[in-house]
Amino acid sequence: MESLGTPAAVRHRNVDEVMAELKACLPDPERFRPGRLQKRALLWRAYFSHTARGRALSNTQKQLLKHFEHGYEPKWCAVDAPGQELVPERRQKLAAVTAMLAKAGAPASQVAELLSGDRPRQIHFPNHRSAVLHHTVVTAELGKAEAAEVVRPWPMSEWGQPTVIVGLLVVEKDGKFRVCVNPMYLNLRYVRFKYEQAAELPDLVGPDDLLFTTDDKKGYWQIPLHPSVYQYLAFRWDGRLLYWPYLPFGLAPACRLYTTLKQELFRPLLRERDARLTFLIDDHLGAAAGLPAALFQCRLVVKLMAGRAEPRDLREDAG
Repeated sequence: MESLGTPAAVRHRNVDEVMAELKACLPDPERFRPGRLQKRALLWRAYFSHTARGRALSNTQKQLLKHFEHGYEPKWCAVDAPGQELVPERRQKLAAVTAMLAKAGAPASQVAELLSGDRPRQIHFPNHRSAVLHHTVVTAELGKAEAAEVVRPWPMSEWGQPTVIVGLLVVEKDGKFRVCVNPMYLNLRYVRFKYEQAAELPDLVGPDDLLFTTDDKKGYWQIPLHPSVYQYLAFRWDGRLLYWPYLPFGLAPACRLYTTLKQELFRPLLRERDARLTFLIDDHLGAAAGLPAALFQCRLVVKLMAGRAEPRDLREDAG
């Protein structure tokens, strides 16, 4: 794993053959299981250590390894903690949370108390009207999620009442529905973060380049939550109480965390060796000059993401 190598490995192969190879190395989506990052935490540690070439691991890498090994634990803070004034649309969000608390039955005299402190207080929110409207969609999606153990029944006899029951909502985009949590009440420390932009593409892509795209599936559900977070991410559906042991859609830091993970995955083997690649959370776009180079880079990205990169894909003597 000392160099990116060259497209020699795919120079004399056609596109269909390479695509068939890549599809064969991908996990079967019908047999999806969450939490693979935790199961492969030692492999990630070895990957970071090897690509560091004797340097100490960065603070970002150490933090990611902590999340992988023990589960992601958000940084909680008080609503008026220093730095929280930078939250985009802060006033509107506070107004929305206040309205949510009223709808959940909290008296006006208790709202200030519920918003104080550095941990969420005991409160149970109803599901959003979008979840009620799309009851069939939510039931089907939760059924698949529970079968894959992405959500689990809350063990009331063992754990007692959860601190927060969040509401579920449904987001519709391009005719597709996504079940999310509504975690606006969970006051998490705000961290400014910049995503990669489409405006950067002219500097990335040349007029004669070939492009490839990849799209992660259910990536958030590979990131475990720390057990201390379970009590804040319980929810009710059809009379049952369940919770998320993995990163759910809707939690504020999810996009930033997943983006940071991808940056650290791609940086040592691709970007530091001038591979042209950009991504927004789970969608990637790569560019390379010529078909062999594009096939090679696509092949490497897919195998790296699937945990199937082999020494011959990365070896120094490939270049």
